[in-house]
Amino acid sequence: TIDEWGVDVAIHGLNGLERQQFIQKAIDHKTGNVNLEAIYPELLPKVIRDPETGERIFSDKEATDLMQKNGAILERLAQVATRLSGLGGRSEVEKAAKNSGKGSPS
Repeated sequence: TIDEWGVDVAIHGLNGLERQQFIQKAIDHKTGNVNLEAIYPELLPKVIRDPETGERIFSDKEATDLMQKNGAILERLAQVATRLSGLGGRSEVEKAAKNSGKGSPS
C-alpha cells in the first residue's frame, strides 16, 4: 500500500530481458557511469503492478507523469524493485553493466 497515494500496488522484479534492457539504458556508455536520470523512468513503470491482476499500472509513455510523484515514495519503490531484480543499488547497476559487456556464457 502506498498510503500517500491511497492505492495498493505490487512491486515486481524485472525479468531477464527487462533487466538487461534496463542496465543498457541506465549506463552512460561513454563514461561507464550510471545515468541517474534514466533509473526511475526506466525501472518504475515496468515494476509497479496491480496487485490483483499483475498488470502494469503505468505504461512507458506515462513515465514522465510518474516522475512528477513524490521523490521519497519513488525511492522506496525503486529500492524494492532493484532488490527484487538483483540490482542492489547504484553500485550493483554499475557492476551488472560491466559484467554484461564481458560476453560471459549464460
